[in-house]
Amino acid sequence: MAKHVFLSDDWLTTVEALVADRAPADGETPDLMMDVTVTDTPFGEDRTFHVGSKDGAPLWGHGPAEHADVTVTTAYDIAKDLFLTGDAQAPMQAFFTGKLILQGDVTKLIAASAGGAAMLGGAADLAAELRDITE
Repeated sequence: MAKHVFLSDDWLTTVEALVADRAPADGETPDLMMDVTVTDTPFGEDRTFHVGSKDGAPLWGHGPAEHADVTVTTAYDIAKDLFLTGDAQAPMQAFFTGKLILQGDVTKLIAASAGGAAMLGGAADLAAELRDITE
């Protein structure tokens, strides 16, 4: 599979295709939609995309969602770490150090995070696939 620069248009399109091919997760996956704005990108402008899950299925897409429960804003290097490591503690560490800004229904995000990788649309194993497509 081809590798792409993190958050490039090709990367986002590839991630959308990977996520679209995934079956809904077994068990209880809370519905949660997040808009993510990444600053300080190498592209000269912020990148915004949405990520979440609905009815057990992970969702990703370019641009903001029609309705997001939570808005996340962070810098490029932090976002890359959050989405590619699969480390469930990384978002909390970034938040408590002021490197990740949350707005919206944070309690819903915390509840979803307790069950797995909410930043990856409920698909904890997706981080490995993201690493495989990222330069």
